[in-house]
Amino acid sequence: FLKPYGLFFSPNTSTSNRCTIGGMVGNNSSGTTSIQYGVTRDKVISLKTILSDGSQAHFTPISSDEFIAKSKENSLEGKIYASIFEELSNTDNQKEIKNEFPKKSIHRRNTGYAIDSLLTSDLFGGNEKTINLSKLLCGSEGTLAFTTEITLKLDKLPPKESILVAVHFNSIDESMKAVVVAMKHNLYMCELMDKTILDCTKNNREQTANRFFIEDDPKAILMLELCANSKEEANQLANALINDLQQHNFGYAFPKLTGNDINKAINLRKAGLGLLGNIIGDSKAVACIEDTAVQLVDLPNYIEEFSQMMTDFNQKAVYYAHAGAGEIHLRPILNLKKKADVKLFREITTKTAKLVKKYGGSFSGEHGDGIVRAEFIPLMIGDKNYQLLRRIKKTFDPFNVFNKGKITDAFPMDKNLRYNIDREEPIIDTILDFSDSEGILRAAEKCNGSGDCRKPVNAGGTM
Repeated sequence: FLKPYGLFFSPNTSTSNRCTIGGMVGNNSSGTTSIQYGVTRDKVISLKTILSDGSQAHFTPISSDEFIAKSKENSLEGKIYASIFEELSNTDNQKEIKNEFPKKSIHRRNTGYAIDSLLTSDLFGGNEKTINLSKLLCGSEGTLAFTTEITLKLDKLPPKESILVAVHFNSIDESMKAVVVAMKHNLYMCELMDKTILDCTKNNREQTANRFFIEDDPKAILMLELCANSKEEANQLANALINDLQQHNFGYAFPKLTGNDINKAINLRKAGLGLLGNIIGDSKAVACIEDTAVQLVDLPNYIEEFSQMMTDFNQKAVYYAHAGAGEIHLRPILNLKKKADVKLFREITTKTAKLVKKYGGSFSGEHGDGIVRAEFIPLMIGDKNYQLLRRIKKTFDPFNVFNKGKITDAFPMDKNLRYNIDREEPIIDTILDFSDSEGILRAAEKCNGSGDCRKPVNAGGTM
């Protein structure tokens, strides 16, 4: 719709052919383009909402004087402005937020509510003359207000000519070190696929054809996209990138993709998460720590420590996604039908949270805290800041009607699971043969909730 105007909505998620703008605002989604354009929070101009008492509020950029005036209104909206003014005017609270929240240089940061983003206002020690509470609501997962209308900032389309360099590596460690070098170039995408993801695509009918550019058996591939106004310039940029990586002895193959071949490679990467659900049997790549983000310069050391931790747990994790943003989606392989693995589920998540905190990272980069990560927010931002989040939730939603149990006062991550632990799995007789999935029950359990089966015809149709 926007292309004829030379514009686009830049956060480009792997679910872009079926996700919704509302969901992206609720989650503060990012996608492959965030290293160049930013995240959804950077694109939200205003939100029209219904508050928990049924009144309407329009959150939009306002001056500091207007903020003060709103805080004196006798309404729930007025109470919200008054509470935020009181909380964030407190210099001790400001200091606590600055000390405990993820590093400012990490732009993928969804841990808790984005109160740190409001400290740029001159009301709270910053130098900006306007303030916009939409920044607070973006990423709040529907826990503060019910949004009815969203006004977005758009970006100009990227330069029309692009080249994707698919750099092959012999180890994850080597690929992480290469990211730091590659990001010195003006990349429009920097995505990682590890061997587990790549192996998942080998036996998939749709994705086999998209593996045309893979050479030998890489342990990791970085997909590095460069854009320019001419093919010649794009090629020069790609060659400069390859030369830089080779001078650092990073990578063993550097195929350059153009045109529709880029789309094929991107589709291969996008398919990776869903295909992880095709692992045969009860052990699955579990989404408990798949959303961590650290500062780019910390990424190699963080991943090295994480890998050692997983070795100590006798675990083989899956590594993929947004390397250029310092966010690698990491998933342990666990069988949550078994008591021992449910115990590991919590232990691995807890140890990873402590490791992320050590590097000043965000435990939730783009997917949100939900239930699985919310109980770790006090660890990630400190208990004082967590209590501040609880007070903000209480002001917005005193009777807890909006999406309870998310972000604040969350359910424990391991207390509401899909299965009764160590149950005896039922055997279901079927006419058709589902033995390749170990029966129809496990075939159904391949569903990972990503919504591919609900795509409309104009997005490729159902599975």
